Amino acid sequence: MTQLSYRPDIDGLRAVAVMSVLLYHFGIVRALSGGFTGVDIFFVISGFLITSLIVADLKVGSFSLLGFYQRRIRRIFPAMLVVLAASLVAGYFFLLPGDYTSLGDSAAYSAASLANWYFLQNTGYFDRAADLLPLLHMWSLSVEEQFYLVWPLLLAAFFFIARKQAAIVAALVGAVVIGGLWLAVQRTGTDPKSAFFLAHLRAWELALGALLVFLPPLRKSVSRWKNELPTIIGVALIAISVLTLSREHSFPGLNAMPACVGAALIIWPRGGESLVGHMLSLPAMRFIGLISYSLYLWHWPVLVFYRHYASGAAPTFLVATALAAACIGLAYLTWRFIEQPARRRTARPFVTVGFGLAAVSTAAVAGLSVAALHGFPARLSPDVQDMSSLEEMWKWECPQHVKLDGLPPRSYCVFGASWSDARTKAVLWGDSHADHWAPIIQPVAERAGLAVLLYRECPPIIEAGVVNVTLPDQPTLTRDCTESRKLAIATLRSRPDINLVLLASAWSTLVPMVYNSDPALRSASRGLALLEQGLNDLIDQLHADGRQIVIIGDVAQWSEDPIPCALAKYSSVLMRPCRQPERSLYAYFEERIRPLNDAFRAIADKHKDVSIILPAARMCRDDGCMTTLGNQFLYRDVGHIRRNLPMPTREAFAGMLGIADITKPHARRDFGSIPDTQ
Repeated sequence: MTQLSYRPDIDGLRAVAVMSVLLYHFGIVRALSGGFTGVDIFFVISGFLITSLIVADLKVGSFSLLGFYQRRIRRIFPAMLVVLAASLVAGYFFLLPGDYTSLGDSAAYSAASLANWYFLQNTGYFDRAADLLPLLHMWSLSVEEQFYLVWPLLLAAFFFIARKQAAIVAALVGAVVIGGLWLAVQRTGTDPKSAFFLAHLRAWELALGALLVFLPPLRKSVSRWKNELPTIIGVALIAISVLTLSREHSFPGLNAMPACVGAALIIWPRGGESLVGHMLSLPAMRFIGLISYSLYLWHWPVLVFYRHYASGAAPTFLVATALAAACIGLAYLTWRFIEQPARRRTARPFVTVGFGLAAVSTAAVAGLSVAALHGFPARLSPDVQDMSSLEEMWKWECPQHVKLDGLPPRSYCVFGASWSDARTKAVLWGDSHADHWAPIIQPVAERAGLAVLLYRECPPIIEAGVVNVTLPDQPTLTRDCTESRKLAIATLRSRPDINLVLLASAWSTLVPMVYNSDPALRSASRGLALLEQGLNDLIDQLHADGRQIVIIGDVAQWSEDPIPCALAKYSSVLMRPCRQPERSLYAYFEERIRPLNDAFRAIADKHKDVSIILPAARMCRDDGCMTTLGNQFLYRDVGHIRRNLPMPTREAFAGMLGIADITKPHARRDFGSIPDTQ
């Protein structure tokens, strides 16, 4: 097999990539808001180096697919398996059962080179926060591994079609870059999460590096300036990406181009040395570059396990610096004693491939075993087993499902009385906060003979051109919510037998996000006015004789996940002493919910058929907010109530909030609320 000549500047570029990622994730250098683009630089480097090896063998007719995979296994698997094993062991001591279960699943997918698919399906609004998943960074490794499965065969096909003519092969590879970029840009505009995680939508970045193999080297010019210009532009493009991009920007798409093109300009072979190449070749840069793979593997689990130990808190500057130094130490040891020996060891290709497949299969089985055992819940006291995971706390069995003409053709959850037989029908309409109120309303509805259909779609006020929302990972949200709103309004207009409409959403979270025309004009005051306008307009459209509309307000929100602290004293998980930041609940109530409740009262005063339930006004009194009822902790996360609360707790909670009053024909219009006069 062909050996490539060593390029120290590429190791230096690896150092730039990995340190951008590390410093960004650890928060050591706040200015590096786009440090995540270091992964894109890695993709370009990998595409260039891997293609260089393949092409060198194809040109002399010595390419072996088995030999290629042997190289990849010896390069990738040993360090990866060490980190997977260490993470599974650490998870037993640092993670609660639900998080440990997720770690087991993600380890199995990572071993199978499918981590990107796992995290595509298991990261989002309603899953564990992505920055607390110990193996999240494995998605990029899986993208590369999936690329390696296809790219050698595709290159061989290109060589066959082009009869080894470099210009034609370059054109075909260029078509992959352009076509892949076009697909990535299109998908980023409609489904950025898929564009971020899926290999075929990231392949253009690796193909861009591959394209450099087929381009003529940059010629050495008489002018020093002309020699330096490409690499200087490359550095500038990378700097622009690292310093100006942030999580708020749409990514990857076109925003991934500067870092990728910058890396390509630095990598592009040239006839002479450059100042940038010399700087990248300095010993310190080469050292970090040599250990960059192991450093990338270690940095994220170390950071995440620390954050679990710290109940989710981010490390201070000093702690982050110490953790980063520890990661560099671990990376060096892994490179010295795992990576290097594995690369030097000689064995027949089929032996290496067979051994590698057996090793990753063992790791996958270990991960699946942790998941199958539900993360060893016996580490929790029996009294809090029902808080062992986010999934467990969200469990609630819907009694029946029905289809409703006019709404999208699927089944909707109905609770309370039978939908077909009930004399009084209701629709509970909203987002995930409608979901968390359903189990609380259920016992009230059952006693009153009320059938409630859960229309869990979007906040009902979102309407294109009037009340808009822009989220980087949900670019079509306003359009989709406008459509679901239109269908719901038309259905309710045609169904006078639906006597009650309950509106529940994360109103206080929505307020600073909504805008009318220009997203740059978003503010809490404008958002509150827009929310009030949107609700008034919706109520006018929903008005019908005998129909009552109830707005259910928010519960107060935590500043950070309360579950680890709530369970700390009931588990053997390693966690530093912590105290529930309950003061944050009341601060949120004062700042965000009290003005919102005033807006709800103004709406109720304006419409005789509107009533309001204001949970936070009941839960927050005397500078504090209730978090438990009886012996049950009420919250699932920072802003949702547990759906698996025992029925007695649900009944008591509904009674305390005055939810039973919604079934009384002449009930007062301000249910369960204490005026906010403090």
